[in-house]
Amino acid sequence: MTASHSDAEHSWLLPPEMLENSPSKAHGLDEKTYRRRTAIFIETAGLQLKFPRLTIATAQVFFQRFYALHRCGVPVVQKRTAPPRPTAPGPT
Repeated sequence: MTASHSDAEHSWLLPPEMLENSPSKAHGLDEKTYRRRTAIFIETAGLQLKFPRLTIATAQVFFQRFYALHRCGVPVVQKRTAPPRPTAPGPT
């Protein structure tokens, strides 16, 4: 039985086949190094900001979970452009 992307969004336990076939791996990215370095960065920043260890660990878990479902290194939020400004009507 294969779990779908939407099933994984509602469960904290991800099936092994989903972890083995993550979006980053599908695009040939070095996911392991990226995730490890980012987890270390989260820990270092959290310690410097004097956050509780539980808060730091929670941030690391959320980070790992997010990138199990999304591709590493790709902005999730797309840049929005402002709508065109209306121009004043010209003389007729």
